[in-house]
Amino acid sequence: MKLHTLHFATICSVLIAACGANDTSPPLFISESQEIETGQEVHRELVTEYDLLPRDGNEEVYAYVETLGQEVVQASLRPELTHFFYILDTELVNAFAAPGGYVYVTTGLMQNISSKAELASILAHEVGHISAYHGAKAMESSLALSLFSELLLGDSEATAEVVEFVVGTYLSTAHSQDQELQADRLGIEFVTRAAYNPWGIVDFFTWLDAITEASMFSFLSSHPEPYERILESSAEINRLGITTDDPSYTVDDPDTPYTAILDLLFFNRDEV
Repeated sequence: MKLHTLHFATICSVLIAACGANDTSPPLFISESQEIETGQEVHRELVTEYDLLPRDGNEEVYAYVETLGQEVVQASLRPELTHFFYILDTELVNAFAAPGGYVYVTTGLMQNISSKAELASILAHEVGHISAYHGAKAMESSLALSLFSELLLGDSEATAEVVEFVVGTYLSTAHSQDQELQADRLGIEFVTRAAYNPWGIVDFFTWLDAITEASMFSFLSSHPEPYERILESSAEINRLGITTDDPSYTVDDPDTPYTAILDLLFFNRDEV
């Protein structure tokens, strides 16, 4: 038992050391293939809980989101990892990432933002979670707990419990507040590299901060307060020397403005 306890303590100390607020290194005990497999399981579970926006009739909307998302991915820390972008058809205002490259935005969110830069910044934030291996590190932490349970109780279902834990976590509260702030910083970095104006994320946080009925946003309970994110993000963007009207960075596309995508989304929903 002393050896088992020592082994568990060693695992925990390594995990704690690897979970610093600015750490983007891969987990030590979870492979990329395991991360992707868990992401696939999260996705299968997710689409039983929420409806995907049908692709039929929404091809332009999906193409817009996916093209923008892939631009951000190419500016991220894991451009070689295949990322998938999905639109959930729900009035909930939300966006989140699952392990292994899965990114989701809701129609409720899309209908409450106003520019391409704003959407790019939100997608970049979610890609930031994936680049920093936040999902895989949640798996790793759960694995340590499962190993401890197996050592003490002879639990043979440790692997299944890891998957169950991560699936449940991503369908409720996915990340710590430190991880959210790290994803904000990474998102600013990625969206800037992709040549979109990072002030878009501040626009989104400002809108969130102005909403009084915060209970309608399921993710606010686990995220830092919007005003804190406004201050942190504004300071980072100012440090980069980027202004809201900096001509080097795109705010919207004059050929296909974001309002045109919204018109398509509303039109197709009205037709249903």
